[in-house]
Amino acid sequence: MILAAENLVLGNAPYRLLILQDITERIRLETELRQSQKVESVGRLAAGVAHDFNNILTVILGNASLELCKEGLDSELSASLHEVVLAAERATALTRQLLAYSRKQIIQRRPLGLNAMLEQSVATLRWLIGTHIAVDLRLAPGLPPIFADANSLDQVVMNLALNARDAMGDGGTLTFTTFTTSLAELDDAGRARHPGTEAQRFGCLAVQDTGHGMDAATLAHIFEPFFTTKDPGKGTGMGLATVYGILSQHAGWVDVESGPGCGTTFRVYFPLSKEAAEEKPALSVVAPAAPPHGEKITILLVEDENALREFVSRALGQLGYRVLSATNGQGALEVWAAHRDEIDLLLTDVVMPDSISGRQLAHRLVLDRPDLKVILTSGHSTELIETDFERQNEHVFLPKPYGASHLAKTIAAQFPTGRPNDSRSPAPALAQKRAV
Repeated sequence: MILAAENLVLGNAPYRLLILQDITERIRLETELRQSQKVESVGRLAAGVAHDFNNILTVILGNASLELCKEGLDSELSASLHEVVLAAERATALTRQLLAYSRKQIIQRRPLGLNAMLEQSVATLRWLIGTHIAVDLRLAPGLPPIFADANSLDQVVMNLALNARDAMGDGGTLTFTTFTTSLAELDDAGRARHPGTEAQRFGCLAVQDTGHGMDAATLAHIFEPFFTTKDPGKGTGMGLATVYGILSQHAGWVDVESGPGCGTTFRVYFPLSKEAAEEKPALSVVAPAAPPHGEKITILLVEDENALREFVSRALGQLGYRVLSATNGQGALEVWAAHRDEIDLLLTDVVMPDSISGRQLAHRLVLDRPDLKVILTSGHSTELIETDFERQNEHVFLPKPYGASHLAKTIAAQFPTGRPNDSRSPAPALAQKRAV
């Protein structure tokens, strides 16, 4: 509240004018703006760190898994290598949470039935929640499909459910409610909090617990990465930060209501889809498993990280593949010009140190040789949001970090019958062209 005073004279009579202005809403909006800016800055830092971690973890995970494939390993050494792999996988999960928070995950948004997805998720979560907590599903009939990524929706439900479980140590009730709303139905304060929202209608999920609740000081920090009220070693503090990032990446948002002794309710808002729900994704991110084989298939490997390139080259060589390497897009074009008719598959990082990205490189080479297989890989992740080029050509994406086995299966799946026939189209002028 702001109080201002002025002296006035009306009809030769002096008056004292007092002005009271309620600035509660302004302070709330300023607080939310500062919080949003803080989250954005931390998110940018998290995305950069996660990218570097993914490259490092690929080298660690890859080399450890390669050593585990060797015969006659000492049992003590084998156990140590298994611990290395497990530690790398735990770190991998953490970097994925960081990417989710910073809105850098690879997502494949498509029409999804929120009710059906929620029923599936809750069915698998019941054993994690525990028998001391009752689960109540309140699903709105005839709910239109939302436009979302299935894996991301699962992450949201799991993180909110586990957060509720931890708040109800002595038992309670966990309620999931679905409904629809629109920007027009929000109050002025609600619309003001989401000025950049393009969607007009939203599918909503409310997750309500009967736990101990949170005070205002805790609520101010719950979406920050690594913030936790749990004892050391009991949580990473990334669960709610991940939820925040996922909703932001989906052009939605998350609201929370809580108070000490009053329980907590989270509401997540996903834009509604303009199309009917699909049964499966349009683009395959993970290739189906197949036994690794080589048969002297030739792979053009493009990776600027030296240690990572050496690991992948060594792994592919042990599997019987012939490997031609380049450190950037320009170098890859030079290798292509010399070996165009020999190369069966392009394995390239998406982000390159020069002006030619992995996607641009793939586009140029596939135009030159439409039969070329392509696997794109990255530790960033937003570089491969679904595009017409990738969807039409069915390229595979291999997210970092990955181990030797995952790498082998992904590549082998591209050649289920061995090396393709050598009926290659004549090389056009592209082979003589360098960077455009």
